[in-house]
Amino acid sequence: MAMHPAKPRVLCLDGGGIRGLSEILILKELMLQVRIHNHLEYTPEPRQCFDFICGTSTGGLVAVMLGRLGKSLAECEEHFRGFGSKIFAGGAFRKASRMASVGFRHSAKDLADVIRLEAGAGQEDLFEPDADASARGHVPAS
Repeated sequence: MAMHPAKPRVLCLDGGGIRGLSEILILKELMLQVRIHNHLEYTPEPRQCFDFICGTSTGGLVAVMLGRLGKSLAECEEHFRGFGSKIFAGGAFRKASRMASVGFRHSAKDLADVIRLEAGAGQEDLFEPDADASARGHVPAS
C-alpha cells in the first residue's frame, strides 16, 4: 500500500471542546480499518497516512500532538482525558479553545502554551523545522 500517494492527503480536525476526544476515537477506528483493508501487521498512526494534519481549537491541539509532536493516538487520548476537566473548568485551555468561536482576543501564544504544557514539549519542539517529521501539524492563527 502506498501510504503517501502523489496527491497530498490532508487531515483537518475541527475544534469544540469534547469533540477533540471524539476525533481521537474516530481516528483510532479509522486507522484500524486502514490496517484491516490493507492487510497490515500493524495499525498505522495518522502521521503515516496523511501529509498534513491541521485543525482549529481542540482540533488544532490534536493536530499538533499527532503531526508535529509525533504522539500516538493512544498518547493523545491519554493527554486529552487528562486535561478534559481543564477544558470545561474555565482554565487556560478553555480560553484557547474559545478563540476559534469568539475570535482571537489573545495571541496565538495562549494555544501554544497549552500545547507545550499538556504535551510536555518545549518551544523548540513546536517551532523549529524538523526534516524527519512524517506529517506536519498546523494550527491556523491570526
